Amino acid sequence: MSGTLKADNDLSALYPSPHHLLWLDQQQLSEQGEQALLFLESADKHGLNPARYQYQQLNRLHTQLDVETQHAYDQMLTTAVLALLTDLARGSIEPLRADPQWQIPRDPFDPIAFLQKALHQQHLLTALNNAAPSHTHYQTLKQALQHYRQLSPWQPIKTEKTLRMGDIDPAVNAIRARLLAEKPKLEIDHYGEVFDEALANAVRRFQKRYYLEADGIVGTQTLTAMNLPLDHRIDQIRLNMERHRWLPHEPGERYIMVNLAGFGLIAVEQQQIKLDMRVIVGQFKRQTPGFVSEMTHIVLNPFWHVPSSLARRDVLPRQQRDPEYLEKYGFQVFESIEADRREVDVKSLDWSSFNQNYFPYVLRQRPGPLNSLGTMKFMFPNPWSIYLHDTPDRELFSRTQRNFSAGCIRVEDPHALALFSLNEPNAKQWIDDILASGQNTGRMLKQTLPVYAVYFTVWPEKGQLKFASDHYQRDKPMAKLLNSLHN
Repeated sequence: MSGTLKADNDLSALYPSPHHLLWLDQQQLSEQGEQALLFLESADKHGLNPARYQYQQLNRLHTQLDVETQHAYDQMLTTAVLALLTDLARGSIEPLRADPQWQIPRDPFDPIAFLQKALHQQHLLTALNNAAPSHTHYQTLKQALQHYRQLSPWQPIKTEKTLRMGDIDPAVNAIRARLLAEKPKLEIDHYGEVFDEALANAVRRFQKRYYLEADGIVGTQTLTAMNLPLDHRIDQIRLNMERHRWLPHEPGERYIMVNLAGFGLIAVEQQQIKLDMRVIVGQFKRQTPGFVSEMTHIVLNPFWHVPSSLARRDVLPRQQRDPEYLEKYGFQVFESIEADRREVDVKSLDWSSFNQNYFPYVLRQRPGPLNSLGTMKFMFPNPWSIYLHDTPDRELFSRTQRNFSAGCIRVEDPHALALFSLNEPNAKQWIDDILASGQNTGRMLKQTLPVYAVYFTVWPEKGQLKFASDHYQRDKPMAKLLNSLHN
């Protein structure tokens, strides 16, 4: 019997004697053996290829067994089941190979211990499937995968025009066909070259689902999103299911999760979403990494200690263009000495003598309405000095694509997030009093709060599945690796 999976696990715990069998009885599959094969076949529902687990070979060989081959077959089936259990529990590709910016460690998983426990359950197949994430987002993606696989491929829309309500053009029919191909229950007519109001509304709904400006106009970005083929969308769902398998299966009773691709934050308590808000994340050249940490405290009326790189690349050029800039925006200048820093008079410095490679001072911005961190920041230890914070630039939250920051994450409703984070009866009064005082004040959380920054380009949001553009370009290398294993 050739072509078996490599047994990465020591099977002796499952086979206490040379004649022990898990799946066979008298050279025939037992009921549990049949469920094990069904489990391998079900890999497809998770976006994984049953061929990786040698389902077809195992399904064919079980009718041809004799005394000499039954032990090899039984262990081959065990090895395949263990491999699929591991892939469902932790993912089938190494996160850092697929995305070096994903810095969230995976949970440990013992497939043999899991299988031993499952074998004693009344319904083995159900027990085996419990290796996959139980999170509602994962289950939604699993259902979406089946839906999109049942669709017929849509034809590309061929036009170089920007089309809007009132236009008459042959491409309007193609737009209708494209929308109906993905979501057939749309309140639009099936035919006609007139871009009517019903079609404009359907285009807006499409744009909202794809994180595009919902103006009802089919321009370059909307046309590009519509013309991405069905196979691309299926791959997008599959690789985001894989990302879910990388995450801890038990994220905590209370936690915060930021989706960097979808520019959103949710705060969850006992599996219920308590907050859902927009965020601004790092620009492409200063990407916010994927991470997990524990929020320890919040700071109200914060100072902004400007990172050296930002001081040199961003603030210094502004001061050189406008000699009043630092004073206008409440910045202080300190000598770059770690202990007992001394403040320097802004007007005493020759700003023309500094450049992006030479600026031997430290900048700090005072609390106030112009402070870049707004009224509060949320702190958790991490190697990148990233934190969540407020911002005075409120108008940026109305943008559809919100990757403007230098790496930290700006939150739409910091007051609500502070109440959730502190989780104390008197939190609102304390927050209001400190904000009114203008005093720089911190407060420790009574219980640390997990914070996850993840990158999901397909994301269930408010009852519908949304597709984000891959603005950090992390999907393509991951899809290549995933398809090398499962296509």
